[in-house]
Amino acid sequence: MRRPVRLLGAGLALAVLVSCSSGSGSGPGKHAQPSANGPRSAYAASTVWSAAHMKVLGGLGGSFRSQVVGTPCTEPIKKPCVVGGAQITEVGVFTLSRNAASYEHRAFGLSADASEARGYRVRYLPNYDSYISAMGLTSRAGCWAPVFYTPVFGSRWSMMPAGFAVMRDADAPDDPAPARKPQRFGGVADVELVLKFLGLGRLFDDMVGHFHWSGTRVPIELRVGADGLPTGFAVDGAQVAQALVGPEPSSNPTAPAAFVDDEDDKSYNAEVWHALAPMRGELVLSHLGEKRTITAPPKRLTLPHDAKGNDPCPARP
Repeated sequence: MRRPVRLLGAGLALAVLVSCSSGSGSGPGKHAQPSANGPRSAYAASTVWSAAHMKVLGGLGGSFRSQVVGTPCTEPIKKPCVVGGAQITEVGVFTLSRNAASYEHRAFGLSADASEARGYRVRYLPNYDSYISAMGLTSRAGCWAPVFYTPVFGSRWSMMPAGFAVMRDADAPDDPAPARKPQRFGGVADVELVLKFLGLGRLFDDMVGHFHWSGTRVPIELRVGADGLPTGFAVDGAQVAQALVGPEPSSNPTAPAAFVDDEDDKSYNAEVWHALAPMRGELVLSHLGEKRTITAPPKRLTLPHDAKGNDPCPARP
């Protein structure tokens, strides 16, 4: 049974996270070590992502746009593709002091359903309560239904947009020095978080046992603005597939990759490439530092039961 190529051990992620939160000596890429009773401002990162990551952990707020796109198939099929294409978009505001967000979620393809294509408004509160409101599906607009854990319909997306989990987990193996200009550079993040961001949580569940993916770090592109604040990240599905299973299978490039070979390892590798190669995604942050308050919907517009997807609005007087 073949194991994937691992870019980075989980230990590096832990080391970076510890250095971002507690300081560990001095030198390039490390924080100046404060005294035991020193103020929080005594922590100073000397590299771009470690400094940006500290600001994320400090509780930034602002606006965001998350988009994942899967290229549709062509006939004849010349490379791996998503039949019919796929797209996941989430646009709204957030705060990371305690994770919270208010946004619109739309998705089609992959495991999304028709209700997701029309869209949902979402509120995820700092106390972990969450609500959704269907868009264009009911005769009375504006109703909200509570959600427990994840929706019981569609792709069962995470109520706190998945991109924030990737960003908070990410680290940069070669963290550059500040340059007083926007910078983009290589990073890594946990494979499960990245696949869920791409709408491929089912792929992770199906393959984690075969490939022993738990703890694997995969490549992403990190982005930081001229002011040192994180502006998001991007994911290239083909790069992730390359890191996980090696080069793309090529024995029959005109067929869907999942059916290229019946031999176990090659078949699994081809399935990973078939799912990942068409996928691209990015999280873009803006208006950072602006205060955002995420509150529950009015009680008169809130249903008493868990959301089922196409809930009717409550009757109004």
